[in-house]
Amino acid sequence: IVQTALLWTPPITTEGRLLAFCLIAVLSVLIVLNQIVPIFLALILAGPATALLTWLLLWMQEQRYVAALDRALPAAVGRLGAQLRSGSGIQPALEKVAADMSESPLKAEWTYIIAHFGTPLDGGMLATPQQVVAALLAQTTSRRHAALLGHMEVALGQTHDVLIRRMQAAYTALNAAEQRRSQASTELSQMRYSGI
Repeated sequence: IVQTALLWTPPITTEGRLLAFCLIAVLSVLIVLNQIVPIFLALILAGPATALLTWLLLWMQEQRYVAALDRALPAAVGRLGAQLRSGSGIQPALEKVAADMSESPLKAEWTYIIAHFGTPLDGGMLATPQQVVAALLAQTTSRRHAALLGHMEVALGQTHDVLIRRMQAAYTALNAAEQRRSQASTELSQMRYSGI
């Protein structure tokens, strides 16, 4: 269970964009249903159809958010590992890496970690880095980032050299996965263009 002080909502979309999605969904549903069925039936069906269309648009935004987060992850984990190897603790290392990032979903999630170190929790205790990482692990939308956070949570309870080794292993694994994805994409493109 995530403590109330550590609750976080991923910035998948902005309020203005969500309002635009809702307006576009309700207007398009009403126009389409009005052409197909009588107006009374269109008004009855408009609510569920609008909700479904809004959910679909939000799901597409979430997929874009996760894809952007996953794309930024290998390079950021490599920089984080380099900062840790140079002797920085987890908080200064995250701060340096996040400061160098452009605005992105990964920067938002790592900024959440940095901002919540030492947050007062229920019972008067302060949030440890391990608790903050565990809270983000429970709330992130990316499976890759969740796997990294799981390793980071375990390593934060151990010595610094274990954290360094885990981040290096994560960086190696993320690079290997990215190379496999790129190779598969290249092979699919070659097959498409060759007509086989």
